[in-house]
Amino acid sequence: MRLTFKLITLLSFFLSASITHAQQSLVFTVGEGAVIQEISMRVLTEAYQKLDINIQVKKMPNARALKSANNGTFDGDVSRVKSIEAKFANLIRVPIEINYLQAQAFSADKSLAIDGWDSLKDKILISVLGIKFVENNLKKRNIACNFLPSFTQAMKMLDRGRADAAIFPRIVGITASRDAGTPNVLPIGEPLMKLSLFHYINKKHQATADKLAVVLKQMKTSGRISEIRDQYVKEKSF
Repeated sequence: MRLTFKLITLLSFFLSASITHAQQSLVFTVGEGAVIQEISMRVLTEAYQKLDINIQVKKMPNARALKSANNGTFDGDVSRVKSIEAKFANLIRVPIEINYLQAQAFSADKSLAIDGWDSLKDKILISVLGIKFVENNLKKRNIACNFLPSFTQAMKMLDRGRADAAIFPRIVGITASRDAGTPNVLPIGEPLMKLSLFHYINKKHQATADKLAVVLKQMKTSGRISEIRDQYVKEKSF
């Protein structure tokens, strides 16, 4: 009887440990082709390790990624620009910048003059679905744009002269041009703007978001987040 009790107790311990371990794993959405998110992932992997939490990512189209994070199918989104929580109310923004992007015009026409958002008004523009900062900045200026399903498709259109310019995050656009085999598609002009990127967690993980904010603040203050970005840029020769 005593042996049976000990076995039950031991089994209960292992089951409890297994459940606890399973709870220490989170899955975040990330947009397909958004290579700039690799920097965010490096930052988050290190930060979550300090909380003894393993993280994984699920790649999907940009727009679907946000919806899936918001409806709780996944635990959040790797990183996005500020204020998307206004539309996706179930997402909590961890208020520490973990990365940033530069909005950049790309074109195969090297003579194209791009100087600020307003200079895009008379251009045939394209971008990719789900890049909210592009959608928002063009919309408020009443600038027309055709949003495509993929970066590869956009690069091919530029290369064939079927559009004047595309607006992407700078690092994403450079990588997309390399991957698509369109070396003539290059950044044109200076970046249109710089935007901070923040990690978003589904509100069901509020306690985790609070703990993570403390860790990220320490990493920001120490310069560790900048070190991670600089190392990535050096590796990829951007």
